[in-house]
Amino acid sequence: MPDGSVELVLHLSGTFRRHEADGTVVEQPRALVVGVVDRWMMLESTGVVDILGVRFRPGAVRGVLGVAQSALAGACHDLSTLGIDALDGVLHQVEAEPDPERRIGLVLDRLTRVAEVATPPHPTILLTARRIVASAGRAPILEIARDAGWSQRHLERNFRREVGVTAKEFARLSRFHGVVARLNRATPPRWSRLAVQAGYHDQPHLVRDFREFGGITPAAYWRETHPLSDLFHATVDFLQDGPGPPA
Repeated sequence: MPDGSVELVLHLSGTFRRHEADGTVVEQPRALVVGVVDRWMMLESTGVVDILGVRFRPGAVRGVLGVAQSALAGACHDLSTLGIDALDGVLHQVEAEPDPERRIGLVLDRLTRVAEVATPPHPTILLTARRIVASAGRAPILEIARDAGWSQRHLERNFRREVGVTAKEFARLSRFHGVVARLNRATPPRWSRLAVQAGYHDQPHLVRDFREFGGITPAAYWRETHPLSDLFHATVDFLQDGPGPPA
């Protein structure tokens, strides 16, 4: 399910196959960057799952990878095609290290070196993304723009470049993500109350957005179990950011 974040994924064993809506099947590269997506993805493992992943907080990718998120949005990209010299060969280096903690250290060291020479993220965009997530997508975009001293059009244009989608689209994703997080609980939801609490006009509004982003009704999703995909879903606390690194 989409959660508004960008991820660096290293497959250290079997890769995943991605099943497209038109029935085609695409095998993912072993090292990839997943931009902000606004639709569900159906993935199938091809063997033993051994993955090292890095999730970036919204708006932080330019300051770490030096790549505008607008160039990454909506798709999975082979890391080798992005031209990030400091990450060249990182997959092979990590594969050669059996200790999980040292693997993480190797990747973070590489990313730190990239960040030292990359264009830093725009602080206004970082604060805007944090404010949207903290409000679960309910903060008025016009009000945020005014507080920043920007027009809404100027904010949206810069937000798309730095985050990959417009602030309005990101707010919708944040609202949807908040619902998905709530559905992990064991108690059967009261859908009308949940819709209002999440910032939707009513239950049909919730169902429409859930179908658009998740490809399924919220009730059907709640009845399913997702032991693998739940591991890849960013927590709300993480996306809200805080003291510490952006990834």
